[in-house]
Amino acid sequence: MSKISSVLKSLVRDWSADGKIERDMAYDPIKMLIKKYLPLNSARTTIPRILVPGSGVGRLAFDLTALGYSVQG
Repeated sequence: MSKISSVLKSLVRDWSADGKIERDMAYDPIKMLIKKYLPLNSARTTIPRILVPGSGVGRLAFDLTALGYSVQG
């Protein structure tokens, strides 16, 4: 039951409108620093690749992919 509860809480935080505030507090600083230190621009010949260890239900990896990065969760 504990594991099920944990997964359900993660799903709510990462994928629902109810979890947006907590999600933004956790993931926005990470995304901001990635954009700062690994910018996407036309001068690059390859797309930066990012590994998201412990990616849980995959929201951070999804968001980084949506920004244009090559991501492995």
